[in-house]
Amino acid sequence: MHAVALLILSLVPAEPIREREAPKDTSWVGKTVYVRANAVRLDPALEPNEQAVDAKDGIFSNMLAYRVYVERPNHVQVKTREGLIGWLRKIDVVLLDEAAAVFTEQIEKTPNDLSGYNRRAAVWRSKGELDAAIKDASEAIRISPQFTLYNNRALIWQSKKDYEKALADYNQAIAMSPQFALVYANRATLWQAMKEYDKAIEDATKAIQFQPKFPNAYRARGVAFHSKKAYDQAIADFDKVLEVDPKSSQALTDRAKAYAAKKEHAKALDDFNSALKSDPTIANWAAETALWLASCNEPKYRDGTRALALAEQARKLERTNAFVLQALAAAHAELGQFADAIRWQENAMLDPQLRDNAEARRRLELYRKNIPYRQE
Repeated sequence: MHAVALLILSLVPAEPIREREAPKDTSWVGKTVYVRANAVRLDPALEPNEQAVDAKDGIFSNMLAYRVYVERPNHVQVKTREGLIGWLRKIDVVLLDEAAAVFTEQIEKTPNDLSGYNRRAAVWRSKGELDAAIKDASEAIRISPQFTLYNNRALIWQSKKDYEKALADYNQAIAMSPQFALVYANRATLWQAMKEYDKAIEDATKAIQFQPKFPNAYRARGVAFHSKKAYDQAIADFDKVLEVDPKSSQALTDRAKAYAAKKEHAKALDDFNSALKSDPTIANWAAETALWLASCNEPKYRDGTRALALAEQARKLERTNAFVLQALAAAHAELGQFADAIRWQENAMLDPQLRDNAEARRRLELYRKNIPYRQE
């Protein structure tokens, strides 16, 4: 029985303003790696051991993919969804750009290779090749219909915004394994996307009941509380995430936004800064901070110059990310550079998800009237 679970970073398929190609980045830090085997044990030592970690000493993890935080010549340091940190050998993982070819070769050698189809589906999802991802995920289910595989295919349907099929797969996974905490947390994110915030809270709470120290579940519930404007409850859940994973830049950013919504701007600024310090390689943290600095409704905390520097830093990390481009537009607008603000906002709206978005359109109209954007 193969135990498999899916953790992938989403990509935004926007078309950037064309510029000269940047030099190739050979560092693994900030990139996603895919595990070649079904399950691995992470080395929890401060520095990696050259020998494979002993089963009794290692951290068991069955995630398909990990983000790299630290690199050594033969190892990478990663984090599990439970917030545990450890080392993997480079020979046991493969980078995103090479992963599809690696798993394709694996499938060609063994046509009914469940692991190969499941892992390649994860790679296609990360690359935005969602039809190919569904095809591979469905083949994995045909080979062996397991609850983890239904969960993984649900994530792909969710990425395609086919929420009905995503819900059907999550429901099937729960029917097969009623105490599977991960699928409740994932289904909570689906309810969130569908604006069914009470259902999101209910599912996240169930996940916590089954796995009390589960950062993803607390975060899902916190995001739903934020959407309901229950900011104190949202902050309490983000605090729980940070209890388990004190350096979670995601939770720090989430809590910063909740404090900002409460107009507790000093606390918001502290959390934004802490998130940037905790992990400067994630574009969204810099972009979130830039947007807040450019558009905070309290003049004391607005800083267009720093906002622009952070937005440009974010764009170096993810040049086609529509959220980053919107933050860049807001920063230019705060500095009175409205031609640049219009240009970047229009470029952001090339992303299909923003093309008909009313809020994105509203910001563009503000810039065309020489008015900077302000958060409520």
